[in-house]
Amino acid sequence: MGSKNRILLAILTNLILHKLRNTFHSKELYITKAKFKKIEIKHIDVSYYLYDNNFQIIINNTIGICSYKKETSMINFISMVDDNIYLYSISVNNFFIYLGTFFKSDKRKILKQCNHEIDFLNNEEEKKFEDFI
Repeated sequence: MGSKNRILLAILTNLILHKLRNTFHSKELYITKAKFKKIEIKHIDVSYYLYDNNFQIIINNTIGICSYKKETSMINFISMVDDNIYLYSISVNNFFIYLGTFFKSDKRKILKQCNHEIDFLNNEEEKKFEDFI
């Protein structure tokens, strides 16, 4: 658990940090208590990953960066876990990095939401995603 209004979710992997050099001030990913409750209510199917360091599973299975929205303060990521696709965003405009959005998507929606512009973390992840689609 974090202090005050934030809860520690996970630690960013070196692959993510390498791809986005000089973007994050720390490796620790937090969630605000208000955002935690909102996701817990609105997206019940993904709330499992918010407990007991389970979000690290999502971080470890991140395959790419998505241009979901053209915001400068949010970076959107795609993760594949157990034949499910998850989309989450990380806020980078604070000293601490926070989870912005987190939801489960499907194949058609993810391609539409990302405008077919996915920047994969490595070639193996791209092949894995293409086989899945």
